[in-house]
Amino acid sequence: EVPSLELAYAQLLELARENPQIQSALYALDRSRRSVTLAEQQANPTPLLTFLRDIPTHTYQFQVGLQFPIDWGQIRNEVRSKEESVMEQEQNLQAAKLEVSSNLKVAFEQYLGAMHNAADFREKVLIPSEESTRITQYGFKRGAVAYVRLLTSQQNLAAVRKEYIALLQSVFVALDALEAAAGQPVIGGQGKP
Repeated sequence: EVPSLELAYAQLLELARENPQIQSALYALDRSRRSVTLAEQQANPTPLLTFLRDIPTHTYQFQVGLQFPIDWGQIRNEVRSKEESVMEQEQNLQAAKLEVSSNLKVAFEQYLGAMHNAADFREKVLIPSEESTRITQYGFKRGAVAYVRLLTSQQNLAAVRKEYIALLQSVFVALDALEAAAGQPVIGGQGKP
């Protein structure tokens, strides 16, 4: 029997959010955003508060100021470069989401097609062929059907079963492609609804 997939495409998209390809792109985007924040902090002036006490004269002195980095222009360029990297990572994330969505849609359609083909073949070819072979066996036992006809019927049934097994194999191949596109199991395991 073929496994039934009781998920809609929208549910598969929800599962695909955990796809390693998307998670990798999210991680790279987060890392780029943190590098921008760090670079911006290096470009900011640092407040300076100094307290001096002169022991021989018993005087106190407070100094307040801002300390600017010497290479402020270079730091500003680095910040801009990192901001561009963030935009690039955002585009990479969108591209990864589109690719996963596209792969998932194709795999889902292939799975549904393979399931439909296997179910139709079972109902329209396999079950009637099994019934025909049972009737032929019954006729042979009663002496109404020749042995050659019985063998032919059994050979036909074996060929039909072999073809059905090939269709089932295509269903499982399509299921594997669907799970690969989703990035996790969709039947059983963690992906089960």
